[in-house]
Amino acid sequence: MEVIKGPASLTYGSDAIGGVVNLISPPPVPEGTISGSVMATYGTNQGLFNNSLRLQGHNNGWVWGTILSAKEGKAYQNQHDGRVFATGFKEKGARAMIGLNKARGYSYFNASLFDDQQAIPDGSRDDVTRQFTKQVTEDDAFRPIVSPAELNSYNIPALHQHVQLYRIYNNSNFILDNGANLFVNLGYQFSHRREYTHPEDATTAGLNLHLTTYTYDFKYNQTFGDDYETTFGLNGQYQNNTIGGATDFPIPAYHQFDIGPFATIKRVLASLIYPQAHAMITGRLTGNRLILIP
Repeated sequence: MEVIKGPASLTYGSDAIGGVVNLISPPPVPEGTISGSVMATYGTNQGLFNNSLRLQGHNNGWVWGTILSAKEGKAYQNQHDGRVFATGFKEKGARAMIGLNKARGYSYFNASLFDDQQAIPDGSRDDVTRQFTKQVTEDDAFRPIVSPAELNSYNIPALHQHVQLYRIYNNSNFILDNGANLFVNLGYQFSHRREYTHPEDATTAGLNLHLTTYTYDFKYNQTFGDDYETTFGLNGQYQNNTIGGATDFPIPAYHQFDIGPFATIKRVLASLIYPQAHAMITGRLTGNRLILIP
């Protein structure tokens, strides 16, 4: 993970002018190897089950990998309320990657799926017993007390939200004959969010949004001498938001197209760095350590 501030953040698009938190994917496993891991975790508070499988390999320049995960928990508990109604969730995820890594560059294709169901808590309580209650009618005139069986169940209640996110994207780096680099990042993303807010008609969504996003990012990077690094690029996105069958429309349908060219020139002035700090930076590069300089 790295934090990018200042003019360099412009290379990530106009929305990144305030700074960027960049999550860097781990490098492929060494050539000729296959590795994997299995994780299973249980949490006592929510009865949490968290399981994942990771498998990746690298052979003759071809790299591949996959991650499968599943997590669910019932209502969490604290010392004052016991279990808090409608705080359970179910989450599933999957990712697959294949790519080619050669001396003249690399190109990776990724696809991922994220599926999340979250209960919607409102914190309502019975005036006398202070136990949690739930909405069962549209007019909300009567609220029964939530039973202990419901508080300890992994089932998602009728009032909940369901979010599904699909992504397909490519990251490529081509090394040109003059020593320059051409970076190409292309992506497709589809987000489907539904909120079920009708207790008497649990299958009808109160909110139903479909957001489709296409992103593109091209960067040409060239270093002149030992001090000057120049980058020219073009990036942007196209978004289309539509509304499915729903009863509420808090966000209007829209489409949006962004495009932004940019150019940056960076020069490192080692003489402006304190000698001790410069030594620490050198140690970071050679010792693979992260050191924060005040």
